Amino acid sequence: MLQNSRCFSWAPSEEKKNFSDKAKQNLERMVDASERLDYILDNIEKMLETTAGDFKLDLSPVQLEILIKEVIEGKELGAQEKQIKLGFEEPKKLLPTINADTTKLKYIFWELLTNALKYTDAGGSVTISAAQKDGLVEVKIADTGCGIPKERLENIFTGFAKPDIIHTHQAGMGLGLHIVKKIIDLHKGQVQIDSKESSGTTVTITLSV
Repeated sequence: MLQNSRCFSWAPSEEKKNFSDKAKQNLERMVDASERLDYILDNIEKMLETTAGDFKLDLSPVQLEILIKEVIEGKELGAQEKQIKLGFEEPKKLLPTINADTTKLKYIFWELLTNALKYTDAGGSVTISAAQKDGLVEVKIADTGCGIPKERLENIFTGFAKPDIIHTHQAGMGLGLHIVKKIIDLHKGQVQIDSKESSGTTVTITLSV
C-alpha cells in the first residue's frame, strides 16, 4: 500500500495570526507541496490498479450535462484566479443518458480541465462542448493554451509521458492522460487529442449512448 501525505493537515487558527510573513509563506509552501504529492500518488495508485487489471466500472445512468457542470463548478475559482474564461456550450437538446461510471467520468473531465487550465495563460479560454452525433455523445475540451509539440502527440497517452517537460513545477507526472485513456477504453469509447504549438489543444471524447 502506498503511503502518502494525507495524514498531513492543517487548519487556520488564532495562533496563525501571530505568524510572521516568512512563517506563513513556509507553511503555505508545505501545504502546496503536500497537495502536489497527494495528486501524484493518487495517480500512481490508479496507474497500478489499471496495470493490475483491477480497474472496474460501477455503471449507472449518467446525464453528461449535469456531470460536466459539477466539474466546471469545482474549477471556476481556479480559472478566475488565472484570469481564464471557462465556459460550457450546452447542447440545444438534452443529451440521452449514457451507461457509465459517474466517479470515473468526473475524474476524466477534472483531469482534462486541470491540464487545459494549467497550460493556458491569463486572458485565454477553456471551453467544453457536448453534442449527440450519429448515435454517440461527443464531448470536446478546447483551450487556447501553448499546445503540444507534434512529436509528443504520438505517445501522449503513455504513462509518465508529460505533455511538456518544461513545466516541471506543475503537479503530476504525465499519468493523468494514461488513466483517462484507460477509463475511456473501459467504456468502449474513444479519445483523441488535436494540438498545435501556440494554438491550443482540443480533446475529443466519444461515448456510446
